[in-house]
Amino acid sequence: MHVLLTNDDGPPNEIASPYIRFLVDAIGKYTDWDLSIVVPDVQRSWIGKAHFAGKELTASFIYPNQNSNVFHGPFPLPNNKKHSDLKEWALIDGTPASCADIGIHHLYQEKGPVDLVISGPNVGKNATASYILSSGTIGAALEGAIHSKKAIGISYGYITRDVPDEVLEKAAEISVKLVKYLYENWGTKEGQKVDLYSINIPLVETLLEKERTKIFYTPILQNRWVSIFKNDDAHIGKSEDIDIVDATASNKIQFKWAPDFDYVHRSIRESTTLNDGKVLDDGNISVTPLRASFDDIATNAEIKLDI
Repeated sequence: MHVLLTNDDGPPNEIASPYIRFLVDAIGKYTDWDLSIVVPDVQRSWIGKAHFAGKELTASFIYPNQNSNVFHGPFPLPNNKKHSDLKEWALIDGTPASCADIGIHHLYQEKGPVDLVISGPNVGKNATASYILSSGTIGAALEGAIHSKKAIGISYGYITRDVPDEVLEKAAEISVKLVKYLYENWGTKEGQKVDLYSINIPLVETLLEKERTKIFYTPILQNRWVSIFKNDDAHIGKSEDIDIVDATASNKIQFKWAPDFDYVHRSIRESTTLNDGKVLDDGNISVTPLRASFDDIATNAEIKLDI
């Protein structure tokens, strides 16, 4: 079984991408999958299923050390003869969706067709509409689904960035077991058409207690955002006070990145029905079956307009 792994957090990194190596290790430990890894060369979070239209993309290759986020490379071409004892990762200077496309159609073709695309594990949850609609992790899984591949996005909801290794190892083990279950039972409910799944796993120590964690199929909480930017008033000057010749870079209208995450969290706390956000906040695992499409409202009628 040929599995493509991608993400939106990029190559192993203690800050931006600390979780993926644990998943790679778990795949090696608990499966016999033929794993190909194609990820962005830098973090590409919050980018959805975007592509950089018109941009030529370049691959490079790294070889991470065992049990470490340190790697050899990047090299412009595969260098696996020199690093034959280490797993090869391909880096693409593009988006998560582009990594999925290139991993499916262009790299590692000698392994045969990709059977499953896994995207993640994301650093942070992708539960509720506010998060999932912007997610590069889910975007890469959507790209896989659009290319007629089974695809699963995995996201880890954290309370603190300081997560013990044993919790990350357990989360990775659960991820692999759950992915195997979903792949083997894909859309088995009568009449269910599933293109991809979104999994959210909480990084909490109760994962280590077998009887404490439950897994639920859940719908997405249909919440809404407020602005994710803040007006940077300190950098706004009046035009009549600015010398056109000597104007500095500070004399601009700028907007700081400032998502109101608590606004989203309040919507989860105030919700009263079963949903992905509430299940995750309760310390359990959510699984959401998805279609790779916008949810159109069936309206079959002619619009009569004097045009």
